[in-house]
Amino acid sequence: MKQSPDPVLSRWETPLSDLKDLVFSQLFEDPDGLRYRVVDGTGQKFEVRVEQPGPYRLADEAHLLHYWNAAPPGCGVTFKVENPSWTQDLTLVGVWIPESEVYGVVTADACFEILSPVEPVIVAL
Repeated sequence: MKQSPDPVLSRWETPLSDLKDLVFSQLFEDPDGLRYRVVDGTGQKFEVRVEQPGPYRLADEAHLLHYWNAAPPGCGVTFKVENPSWTQDLTLVGVWIPESEVYGVVTADACFEILSPVEPVIVAL
């Protein structure tokens, strides 16, 4: 079996990038796309809006261990991922969205990653 390359993380500049103490709140779909909500340490709520959602993954903080070594200094809590291992599984079954990127948001208790051809928008609620 061919070993996949390690994931490469790069900073995704967003309103959440440098916030501390984020926790996962909600994940849901509505007619406008996929919504991922987080709350910061002050109680401020934010929503990640993905208008053209592709496959996504929500994992607990144990999943983050393999990302800590891949994250460059100053990466922040929002990032783009090159070579995520889970998308290789998608190509095996013929699922892929051309011209897409994997976007990630990490909190104290979860890691959300989504494949999308359009950059998600993050808004304060």
